[in-house]
Formats: sequence, C-alpha cells, structure tokens
Amino acid sequence: MNGRSAWSAPHYATLAVLGLLVLVGVAILHSNTRVMDRINSIETQVRELRGVPMAAPVGPSMASAGPAATLPSGPPGTGGKPMKHTEPRPVPPQGDFYIQAEVGEPSSLNYYASNEGITNTITSVALGRLLNIDLDAPPKVDPGLAESWEVSEDKKTYTFHLRPGVVFSDGSPFAADDVLFTYAVVKDEKVNAHHIRSGLTEVETVEKVDDLTVRVRYARLYWKGLYAVGFSLKILPKAWYEANLPLKAKELGIAKWSVVPGQEGFGEVFNQMRDIPPGTGAYMYRPGVSWKTAESITLFRNPRSWFKQKYPWCYNLDGVQWRFIKDDVAKNEEFRKQGVDVMVCDHDNWYDNLSKDPEIARIARHYSYDHIGLGYSFIAWNCRKPPFDDARVRRAMTMLTDRKTILDQIERGEGTIAVCPNKRVYPDYSNDIEPWPFDIEKARALLAEAGWKDSNGDGILDRDGKDLEFEYKYPTPRRFFVRVGALLRDACQRAGIRMREAPLEWSVFYQQFKDRNYDAVCLYGSFPDPWIDPFEEWHSSQDIPGGNNEAGWHNAEADRVMEAMREEFDDAKRAALFHRFNRLFHEDQPFTLLVHGQVGVLLNRRFQDVREVMRPTGNQFLDFWVKPEDVLHRW
Repeated sequence: MNGRSAWSAPHYATLAVLGLLVLVGVAILHSNTRVMDRINSIETQVRELRGVPMAAPVGPSMASAGPAATLPSGPPGTGGKPMKHTEPRPVPPQGDFYIQAEVGEPSSLNYYASNEGITNTITSVALGRLLNIDLDAPPKVDPGLAESWEVSEDKKTYTFHLRPGVVFSDGSPFAADDVLFTYAVVKDEKVNAHHIRSGLTEVETVEKVDDLTVRVRYARLYWKGLYAVGFSLKILPKAWYEANLPLKAKELGIAKWSVVPGQEGFGEVFNQMRDIPPGTGAYMYRPGVSWKTAESITLFRNPRSWFKQKYPWCYNLDGVQWRFIKDDVAKNEEFRKQGVDVMVCDHDNWYDNLSKDPEIARIARHYSYDHIGLGYSFIAWNCRKPPFDDARVRRAMTMLTDRKTILDQIERGEGTIAVCPNKRVYPDYSNDIEPWPFDIEKARALLAEAGWKDSNGDGILDRDGKDLEFEYKYPTPRRFFVRVGALLRDACQRAGIRMREAPLEWSVFYQQFKDRNYDAVCLYGSFPDPWIDPFEEWHSSQDIPGGNNEAGWHNAEADRVMEAMREEFDDAKRAALFHRFNRLFHEDQPFTLLVHGQVGVLLNRRFQDVREVMRPTGNQFLDFWVKPEDVLHRW
C-alpha cells in the first residue's frame, strides 16, 4: 500500500467494492474468538503471498471457528472451480447495471486534484494503470497498460514496455507520450496532486525511449519504485487535454493558461476540470450524461477497452452507477425496492434490524469482510496548535476514548482495536504494542503534567487563563461518528474538558479538513494500494498545504526512520524499521486509532458468480453477470 490514505466519506461503500482482503463470507459470527481466528487465517494467506514467514498464531485455535466455508462454483463451463479472472471460460450473458448506494457525493472526479476515496474508486474502472494488482494474489501485480517491465541491477531504473494497439475510449491511441504527460501533471506544483506527488519524490527522470517504451530513473533507492509509477499513476490522454483545457480556460475566464504541465496557468485550469477524461478502462464517462448532481454518477461500458477485448468473460455489466442517498431509512427502502444493488450497512443496524427483514433475506445476501483497502477509523488531533500540540494531551485523549465499547457495541466485535497505522496481517504491524487503556484518572494525571488543572473550581481544566476545550468535527450522516462522539463527550465531561460537536455535510467537512481548519475530526482512512510507505502520510515534509500529513505531526526521529525505510529493500529489515516507527507513533498519538473494522455489505441475489468467500481483493464485480430474465436496469 501507499502510506498515503484516501479519506473516505462517512461510509465504507467506496472501500467495499474495490477492497483488497477478505476475512469472512456469509455466515457471520461476532465473538472475539471468531475475530482472532479470522485474523490468524488471513494473516497466513497474506504472508504466504508476500513470502514472509508466519509467526506463531495468536488467539484461539481455528478448530473453534466451526466448519470451513464452501468454495463457490466457478462460471458456467468451469466444472465449479473458482478461477483467476484471466483464465479462459465461456462468455456469460451481457447486460444490466450495478448500482451502489453512496452517502457522500465527490467534490470532483479529477483523480489528480482530489484525495477523496470515492473519486479513487470511480476513476479506477475508467482510467488505466501500467500495472494492475493481481486480484487473486495481492500484492502481486499483473500486466496492465505495460505488457512487461525490467528492473536494473542497482534497482534505480525501471523500464516499462507498453501494450500495443490500445486506444482511449474516444478512439485516440495510447502511447508513451501519455505516460510522460501524466507524470508531468503530477509533478506540476500548482496541480493539487500532493497525495500522489509524495510517492514520486525520489524519481529523477521519466523518459520516452520510443512510442511503446518508458524508462523511469530514481535518484535514490526506493523499495516501492516499481509500484510508485506503475500503479499510482492513472494514465491521462495528452491529446484530449491539449484540446479541452483551452475550452475550460475560456469557460473559467482565465486569460493566461498553457496546455503544458509546469507552465503558468496549467494547474489553475486543470484543478477545475472535474470530469473524467477518456480512459482505457472497462467503463467510460459521458460528459453531460454521467454526472447528475446530488443524484448519481454512471459509467458506461467502454467498447474500446483492451481488457474486455482480451478477456471477454469479464466486465459483463453494461455499466456501474453510484447513487447518492444520505438518509439511512431512504437507503434501506431503495434497496428493498431494488433501486440499488449493493449497500453498506453498519453492523449494529444489520444485527438489530436488517437481518430480521424477510424482504432483505429474499433479495439479498449479507457479507462481512476485511480487505487491504480498509484502514482504520480514527480521531485526528491537529498537532499544529494548542492543546493538541502536546503529545501528553493527545495521549490523554486516547485514554478518554473507550475503544473497547466502540468495538463491542458499535462494531459488534467485527474487527480489532487499532494500535498501528497499518494492517494487522502485515509483518510491519507491531502486534506486541498494547493499546492505551480507557482510564479517565490516568488521562487527568497526564493533563495535569501538561499544566491543565481546574484552577477556579468550575469543573473545567484550564491553563494560563484558557479553558481546555475543543471542537469535534465529523461528516454526516453516518451514525458511527455520532456514537463515537457521544462516548468521547461523556468521558471528556468526567475529565473536565469541554467538547463541542460539529456535524458537517461531506463536501464542507472535506474542505475544512484539507484546509486544516479543525481541532479534532473523526474519519475512516483507506489504503489505495498494498505497499505501505508511512513517509507519504507522516513525514514532517508532508505537512504542507494539500499534503498528506493532515495531523501536522513532526517527530525528528520518526522522520529519520521513515527515510531509512524508503531505501531498504530487505523486507525483514524494513519491517524492523516499521516497528520502531510504530512505537514512536504510539507514544505521540497524532491520531487516536479506533478500530480495524470490517465492512458489512448487502448484495442483490440476481448477480451470478459472486463468491461466498470473496477473492483476496474483495467484492469485485468484474466476474458478475445477470440472467437475461433477471435484468433490472437498462439505459
């Protein structure tokens, strides 16, 4: 994964569809025993995939978890064997749309100007990459727009050989110039691509060898150099921008502009181009048709997709749509009426309500799973200003956060308490670090050590004439953030802290978070890929406008550790550095990590070839198809 996180709107829906690591199929058990069994099982799978020795298992034996889930049948003509998506098979019927219920509408569909999780999700099926994650064995990669690649002996030069005959959805040819253009867009400091640019800081040059060959040279060793360019970049059509950027500049009334990244005016115009350009992906965006503001975004099958031509049994649906429904009651009702096909539901809502609904049982299956794309829920403290510029105060706030209650009562045991900004299934995770306890008295002692005492007897701690108070912001309408806030407010009152709650509509919240206009925020963090580099999110150099260090955490020793980590190709040595970083993070608490949760998903039963135990990349609809008599949606 990139250490970079894509901040998600108040839901898991974005992560549910393009998730990366499954823990469980249909039958849901929510005891802590079951959760540990799931972790041990999937940890074995992932470490085998990464070639990492498996540590001794923790938690109860798998024998207590009940019978193993039955593997689903493969597509017609496969003899029931689950198959890798690239294996040939009969082409199933084509048609229908896959409609997802979403709470938050993106502010932009410009992948390079927005760090919103939903923007990353939508553009991933429209824009192509040089490399694709192997859906059945992450973090291995499959060829994408690059058919093959070579790495030099000194690990500083990567040569990509591009796939011939590929065209964008508008029919224009794909070539090396498009890769160079895309890289130049990211490197333009005026483009709001800080979330991508931080992973490319070590790149020295990207050069065109010929129309179908690109060579990337690194100035310094970087262990994830292949993936930083090969996976992080979603390739843009140079010719399309040369034709359309001048039109956008005229629309915006911008007199001085350029179609060349890095020149004056390019970034100013590019940042305001909100639509998805023609891509090489399986689906395409239709300007003026695809995005209906406050209603939906729809992508349609790309008839020129190289992937569909090479693997005609994949991407069998005519399109995919994201429908924006903020109200939970309205979302549930729309699902019952089959107006939407897939919906994320909170675990408490599933257990208490939806699992007992006979109509839901008739039309849908319920899944609960983890994946590499799922990060953790968290409260971020703004380390740039009092009171959260003091690590003792931040640590005290973590001790005022009842994470066991959050896990047991809100998440219904579906997950684990988080202590590291990583995934427990990776060897980089420090499973020996004990979470800070929920302890109001110890929190008060830490606050007193930091100078916060009730000097006037009004019940509120103060220092230098100022009360200890802060504002807790969160995006509406997700109940999780409300309930976490209620627990924290109660603990703060008991500790002598005044907390104000500020629920905000997603677009307003996201802008304030980007602008660092907050004391504390509650969010979910997602991982856009499986190669974790904490430098991109936590190094002090990333605390810049639009940068990924949203908390504004500065720790000189952590910086040195992250810098050393970037140059270390040995997995075990890099993991040891990560463990040192984890301890520094744990002591300083720039975020209070809450829970590594699982996503609960309801999926309409009419889709065929949905795995009961999903592939390691989660709920991938590229296999799905619908019987002609069951088709519900046509455009």
